[in-house]
Amino acid sequence: MSETNIVIKVYIEVCHHGDWTEKTENSEMKIYGINHLIDPINKYNIEILLFYGKNQGKFLKNIKNHRNILDIIEYNEIKRNIYKVVLKGNYEDSIRKSLFESRAITLSTIIEDGIEKYNLLFLSNNDMEKLRKSLEDKPNVTVLHFKLLDLNIMNSLQLLTPLEYEIMVRALNKGFFENPRKISLEELSEEFGISKATLNFHIRKALKKILYLFLYQYG
Repeated sequence: MSETNIVIKVYIEVCHHGDWTEKTENSEMKIYGINHLIDPINKYNIEILLFYGKNQGKFLKNIKNHRNILDIIEYNEIKRNIYKVVLKGNYEDSIRKSLFESRAITLSTIIEDGIEKYNLLFLSNNDMEKLRKSLEDKPNVTVLHFKLLDLNIMNSLQLLTPLEYEIMVRALNKGFFENPRKISLEELSEEFGISKATLNFHIRKALKKILYLFLYQYG
């Protein structure tokens, strides 16, 4: 198989010593990355995040003056103990810089217990190895895991966004897919604090990904 035709999936866990993400250690915070924007020219990142956990205000107060946080652009409560936070961060001292320069495609981001966790795609071995070297060369980064994953149906759910994954797991556990349903679309939407139309959109989008991957794998 030629270099231009391969797709490589990698899972990494890193401790970014001295970064604000390290402050999630010994806290109840779990943070999901929803989207991000990188501006390497002006040296900043924009991170759109979902914060899960108690004492959100105390945690943000603890990190808002951190040297790697340039600004907290938005802080809105979605529902109890779930907040949408938009951060403007320092590009130069960020894991995002290494990901960007190695042309990694970010599938998901989770920050918890002081660890940054990423599911990534690469279109070449060279790019993957560039990321590995970049992380290993950073004096303030410890690489805990750098694992290649098979692109098959057994890990296809990792292609879902964190919100899609959370919705599908809760819908399954609460009996939304049972006949008859044990929880309605309206009840489920109230749990997430979003409209029925938005919830239905996320469910259909997640199902489409799962079906496509399953049929592609076995069809």
